[in-house]
Amino acid sequence: MVRFCQKIAHIVLSVFILVTWGLTSSACGSELAEKYKNTGNRYYSQGKYAQAITEFTKAIDEDPDFMPAYYNRGLAFYDLNLYYKAIVDFDMVIMMHPEDKDSYLIRGLCYSKVNKLKLALLDITKAADLGDMDAIKLLKSGEISQQIEASRSKQKKINAIIDENQKQYNRVVEVANVANEFGGNTLVTTYSKGDPFYDGNEGIFRRLDYYDAAEQLKKTELFHTAVFISDNDTNKTTIWYNDNSTISKKSFTYTGKMLNFTGVHYYDELGNLKKKALLDKHGKEISFKRFP
Repeated sequence: MVRFCQKIAHIVLSVFILVTWGLTSSACGSELAEKYKNTGNRYYSQGKYAQAITEFTKAIDEDPDFMPAYYNRGLAFYDLNLYYKAIVDFDMVIMMHPEDKDSYLIRGLCYSKVNKLKLALLDITKAADLGDMDAIKLLKSGEISQQIEASRSKQKKINAIIDENQKQYNRVVEVANVANEFGGNTLVTTYSKGDPFYDGNEGIFRRLDYYDAAEQLKKTELFHTAVFISDNDTNKTTIWYNDNSTISKKSFTYTGKMLNFTGVHYYDELGNLKKKALLDKHGKEISFKRFP
């Protein structure tokens, strides 16, 4: 895509003039929307894309069906490298004007920028079918097809490496840190299921074991996500222990509809569950269940 993108400035400018001057009267918005659009055009021509977007947005707020404002705002988003935002605006243009070849071309270029190559190929092919010469030249160059094949080949090699070396990449890393709140050491253990390229939310977690000066385990923290932030209780379980190393209390943060609520389980000296409690975000108990 490198060679073709060197010509994108010419394409965007020519399309911009087309939208500014070549629309039929049915595409025109209200007088105020037109005024905002024209102000946005002036900012755009000066390279002030953020200001242009503000004006185009005012035009859309004034007239939600004003297609030129969506189109020109999409171009401004493109020039600011905000490709997903540009895609949404060109979606609107294509919905209102399904045969606009320029919109398919620019949306296809946006997709290529975010590595959605199959979608890029579909859009640019559609633009070519509608007679866009730049799209036709791009398809003839084979650049997108080559990128798709290169991406497919790369992913295939990655999958092969993972499949062949799964056991090799399983790992447990231990690091002892001194001076914790109990006067002893903290053992930090990181577990991985073995993917060397990406450990997803369920593929990696970290365990912190806190010992006192007598090397007795006092507390354990389990982080169930790749984001290990000690002061963030989300996806974290904390366990406290009795002097005889049995569990005394466990707290954890709920997810889904119960997000921001904390569950607390209390145990006796033998480690038997005695009570469950539910705390709100302020730490106030709102419900509990006792066990015999």
